[in-house]
Amino acid sequence: MVIETLKKDLIDIFQVPKVVIADLSFGAEQDIIYCQINKIVSDIHTGVEFSEAQGSISMVAASEEKLPSEWLHQRIALIPKRLNQKFFFNKSADTIPFVYADKILSRYQIGFIYFNTQEFNPQKEMQGVKYNNETQQGA
Repeated sequence: MVIETLKKDLIDIFQVPKVVIADLSFGAEQDIIYCQINKIVSDIHTGVEFSEAQGSISMVAASEEKLPSEWLHQRIALIPKRLNQKFFFNKSADTIPFVYADKILSRYQIGFIYFNTQEFNPQKEMQGVKYNNETQQGA
């Protein structure tokens, strides 16, 4: 569940059409955020799930003019107040040139830590789900 919340929050911050949970090496679609997650730690206490995700976000541009490396930081500076305490972004962005389909593109990458708190109620999530006892007999 933390991944879906993270994707939604990144879309809100960067105003992009979608966020792909993958390393940039899996594609070179422009004007979207690639989010590579290195680690997720979750803990549950009294019906609340606390999660921390660590990783990096990347974006692709065909030229420096189209997507300046500072664009990521400019969007982070405009982060909505409700999301400000959920994210910690690194102060510097790495610019990594790479070749994709005979084109030299620039990849801008920035590390982050994401904190999320949400309700954890498995009974509520399972309402309407029928348990099939026969599938458990052979297990």
